[in-house]
Amino acid sequence: MEASEYVGRRFMEVMQLVKSRLNYLVIGVIRGGEVILNPGNDFVIQPGDSLLVIK
Repeated sequence: MEASEYVGRRFMEVMQLVKSRLNYLVIGVIRGGEVILNPGNDFVIQPGDSLLVIK
């Protein structure tokens, strides 16, 4: 899932927003071709990131 809307936000905040808005579970981030599962709560979404979600 595209993450541009969430750039600059922390992972924990993004998890909560996506869950409340779309009822999807965010399980990680794809950055530069690397899958980062369950990043720390202070992990910040950057331009070019994608969210790994379960619908």
